[in-house]
Order: sequence, then structure tokens, then C-alpha cells
Amino acid sequence: MGSGIQGRLVELQEILRPHGFVRWVRRENLHLTLKFLGEVPRERITRIQEALGRVACRHAPLEIALAGVGAFPDLKRPRVLWVGLSSGQEALRCLAGDLDQELGLLGFQPEARGFVGHITLGRIARPESAPRLERSVQDLEGRPVGSRPVSELCLFCSRLQPAGPVYSVLQRFALGGPAQAVPQSAEPGQ
Repeated sequence: MGSGIQGRLVELQEILRPHGFVRWVRRENLHLTLKFLGEVPRERITRIQEALGRVACRHAPLEIALAGVGAFPDLKRPRVLWVGLSSGQEALRCLAGDLDQELGLLGFQPEARGFVGHITLGRIARPESAPRLERSVQDLEGRPVGSRPVSELCLFCSRLQPAGPVYSVLQRFALGGPAQAVPQSAEPGQ
């Protein structure tokens, strides 16, 4: 995520912070997930990388625009606060669907719900703060956050630490082009 957009996402977190008990996503962890794989044994990483490479080659770079704050499953029972997309959703939906199919061939379960591109701002820690959060989130509906090009897919490894997850890039895949290897700074299988 670009530093300008990250800054605006953090500003939204700061606006919402006094209105609820939320575990906020740290600035460096703000991202858009196309597919969560869970714990993956080391021996499966190469086939996953090959699948991501095939998918990336079939999709052109795109532009997304972020806008508005919402909640999953809804504002009356919020569990996750997020920023949505005002443009680029359909292209991301196609990309995520293609990724789901490729990874399905490797035994990963397809997503049960349709893909909704979003960036998680935080997870509700105490549901009793929902009424205050609802009003604050409604005030931010439709608020523009910014736009940015999306030119690559990244395969991340996440390690759970006491302070939260730490993400490391295992490999980058240029949209519309060949995969680009990066140093293996993370231990696959996490």
C-alpha cells in the first residue's frame, strides 16, 4: 500500500479509535487480501508460486480507488471494520476468482462467500461498543481515501507474534508479466 494511502487509512483509524474497543491493524500490515491460505507446509510452496505466476500473467495491471468505511457482517453486529473500493472491484473480483480456481486445483477450498475487496482497519474487541462505532462509521461512508495502481500479486508469509502478525514477502508476481523472485527472507510453512 502506498505511504500516502497508508497515512489516510491510519487517519481513519484515529478518527474511529475513541468510539470503540478495536484491535487496530498496524500501519505496516494494512493490505488487501485476495486469498488467505492458512498454514501451508513447505513442500507446497513451489506449486502455489507456480499457480500465482499463471494467474498474474493472465491479468493486466489495474487501478483501484479506496473509499468509505464499513463493517462485516454489518453495522449492527460489527466484527471487522474495513475500507472498501469505489472502483476496481470487478477487476479484483475476476483476479480473485481466477486465483481461487488455480488454488482449488491444489486442494485449497474455494471461498464460500463472494469476493469483496477491502482493507481491514481493525477487529472489534468488545461488541458492546457497536452503537458508538455505528454512528462513527456512518459518518465516514463514501469518504474518499485515494487511488493507486495495482501491478503485482504478492505471496506473503505471516508469523504470529505477541504484538500481532508480521508479514514477509515470499515472492512477487507482475500482473501481465513473468514472476520476479525475491530473497527468501521468510520461512515457508508459516
